[in-house]
Formats: sequence, structure tokens, C-alpha cells
Amino acid sequence: MEDRCVCCGGIIPEGRQVCYDCEYIVNEKVKEFSKVWDFLKKACDAIVKTIQEFWNSIKKLFKDWVEVLARIPKNKRDYQTQRLLYYGSIITGKSNNWRRMHGIQMVRRRRL
Repeated sequence: MEDRCVCCGGIIPEGRQVCYDCEYIVNEKVKEFSKVWDFLKKACDAIVKTIQEFWNSIKKLFKDWVEVLARIPKNKRDYQTQRLLYYGSIITGKSNNWRRMHGIQMVRRRRL
């Protein structure tokens, strides 16, 4: 009984399961896949770096807004100012004590 390739069914030498042609094809596919994988990894790294830079710029913007809006007296703040202060302080990493000191709390709009 002759040994046959498990991929194509061709006759192969004893002790092998795959013929040389099928092995070569698979090795070429692996090389192509590794090139695609390297390209995708570089692209993902670039995307992550861009997102991190964008997020850092957003945090800086919120930090500036929070510093300015925190100077508004508590009794003069409207709903939107209070909400922006609350979320901005969370994004910039301000502590709960800082929020309490400046009178910043989560507000909900009253229903009529």
C-alpha cells in the first residue's frame, strides 16, 4: 500500500504525511501571512498612538476648561456649566475632595 498526501492525495515517500508540493505551498502562505500580520501590527500601533495623542489633547482641553469654570461662583453656575465641571473633573483625574471643595456635584435637569 502506498502512502498518500493528506492534502492532495498524491503519492509520498514513507514516513511523510504531506507531499513536498503541498508543504511548499503552505510555507509560502505562512510567509505571506506573516508579512500581512507585520503590516497590520504596524498599522494598529500607529492608530493607538494617534488615539493616545488625541485623548491627551482632550484631557488638556478639559483641564483648561475646568480651571476656568471652577472660578465661577457656585450660585452663578447653570446646569450646563455644572455638568461640564463634573465630567471635566472626572476626565482630568480630579479627586472627590477637589470636587467637594469647589462645590461640584452631579446635577440632573429638573422635569417640569
